[in-house]
Amino acid sequence: MVSVKVKFLGMEDEKLDSKVFAVRTGGTLPEAIKAIEEASGFPLSSKLNKDYGMLVNGRSYYLLQKKGFVLSEGDKLVIIPKLGGG
Repeated sequence: MVSVKVKFLGMEDEKLDSKVFAVRTGGTLPEAIKAIEEASGFPLSSKLNKDYGMLVNGRSYYLLQKKGFVLSEGDKLVIIPKLGGG
């Protein structure tokens, strides 16, 4: 189990108890997502990659997941809405 820091950015529309908090989780990104959902009540797994993105220590969650990334104590996860436009 590791403790990671979680921060939600640009989510004024969402009803969240706290936008910055820490969670204890297993070392994988799917385990972290589940822990974030339990701690925040936000359905991250159903919105990730569709409406929201996640950075892990400033790097793309999507790319890290493909490489089998393992979380370490104190890692920083930032959830941000996807931007679009033209």
